[in-house]
Amino acid sequence: MDNKFTEQIQKWLDASPQERSLSEGAELLLKLNRNRWMYQQILRRRLYSKLEYELRKHANIRRHGYTADSAAVFEKATMSAVKARIVAVSDAKFKGFRPDHENLPEDIKAIPEENARLFHQLKELFESLKNREDEQPCDRHEDVYQLAQLDAEIRKNWERYDRYSASGDTTDGETEVASLAAPTAAQVSAARKYLSSNASKLRSFVEAGEDDKSAALRSKMQERVDLILRAGESFKAEFLAELEKLGLNF
Repeated sequence: MDNKFTEQIQKWLDASPQERSLSEGAELLLKLNRNRWMYQQILRRRLYSKLEYELRKHANIRRHGYTADSAAVFEKATMSAVKARIVAVSDAKFKGFRPDHENLPEDIKAIPEENARLFHQLKELFESLKNREDEQPCDRHEDVYQLAQLDAEIRKNWERYDRYSASGDTTDGETEVASLAAPTAAQVSAARKYLSSNASKLRSFVEAGEDDKSAALRSKMQERVDLILRAGESFKAEFLAELEKLGLNF
């Protein structure tokens, strides 16, 4: 993504209305959406409000690390992953407690109830997005991004609840994984190889709308991501961004 171009957009938005050039802003928008009809209408009718709305929408997308095209891929991946999770997880899941639930610290004990609330929000937002399929992906992006954040938070919360031990949970609330066997270098290497060789396959499933195949492969890839993170390893920024856009959580 061209960061300098993003800076140009933000500079135009940050300028006062008196300092904004209509033609300059319209040119920026044309580069973003390639919609010449909109470009001509904005100039002819001097649609400053419409121009600001469109540029701000694209600026927010780029702030999250996406372009209009990659935002569409991210949406397909996120909707597919959340659909699979909703199908797999019933509300009864949130009524299931650990055998030692009553002896847990209050913040850990509260996780099932908190996740029930978040899961309700997740389903409502998912259904709302399904009803807005006639909109462009860039118009839905903020809500899709929020959907992905909710999904990641729910997963993180369950992991913390399931893995908590009296001698293990950290004071800052992060999941304690020290008690788990540390992955070997060979396992980390194999996990990286699996992710590299399957990223393009997952992308093709997402772009083809093959939700079942996407969900199955994404789940296997997520296991490798979790293993690498558990080993204390990291990812190159570009590859991490690519995996995030395909619905993987970090």
